[in-house]
Amino acid sequence: MHRMMTGRFYIQTGINHIPGIQIATYIAQAKPGADLMNVSVNGTLVGPVNSWTFSNIIANHTISSSGRPTPGQVHAFFTLNTTWGAVPLTVEFTNQSLGNPSSFFWNFGDGRTSTDRDPIHTYTTPGIYSVTLKAMNDQTGGMATLNKAITVTSGEIPSPTPTPVPGEITASFEADRTVGSAPVQISYIDLSTGNPTSWLWDLGDGNVSVSQNLTHIYQVPGTYSVRLSVQNSLTSASIEKIGYITVK
Repeated sequence: MHRMMTGRFYIQTGINHIPGIQIATYIAQAKPGADLMNVSVNGTLVGPVNSWTFSNIIANHTISSSGRPTPGQVHAFFTLNTTWGAVPLTVEFTNQSLGNPSSFFWNFGDGRTSTDRDPIHTYTTPGIYSVTLKAMNDQTGGMATLNKAITVTSGEIPSPTPTPVPGEITASFEADRTVGSAPVQISYIDLSTGNPTSWLWDLGDGNVSVSQNLTHIYQVPGTYSVRLSVQNSLTSASIEKIGYITVK
């Protein structure tokens, strides 16, 4: 089945497919601060439905979803180019807040602040910092905040172990095996912390899933990278394991 997804900045999408059964369910869910506008199946608008089941996944299908910010509602969201490193650590913040916010206030956790939309900030002292973004719509009065953690060390370390910040989530997962001969069945277990409420798996072979834990069959030999994105009402996180699965 071929699929096409649009509006993914506002919509979280995925495909649920049980191996061996010729049925697949497309799932579209509006992200916080956004509305699901419409879903199109094979060129036909079917309305703002949250799921659509295909009974014949051997045939070619196209499906797309569209969304928009919820009018008057602000949702704070941002990404950053790194969450840990040695001093001096320069962090670039990319503001992706929804709801047409007109002003912003950043607190970098080290006593310094900014009102820029996409600030760049340098940490000069080791420590664990909670960064807070407040996004505001001055016309509607809407306001939302989001915080994420940054760990700054005095020198390079193999892997960071930041102290959790309230509301912060960390993406993590493991597989029951990482090497096998095609077709190989692999089970993934979500080990994320911080109480995520939604999951999006990219299994590296063109298949995705929104299940928390899943079992997947790789049919074709190759090396596959696996990515898990998680989120809750406050924040989001993701992890990608490059070349994680080897199918012989």
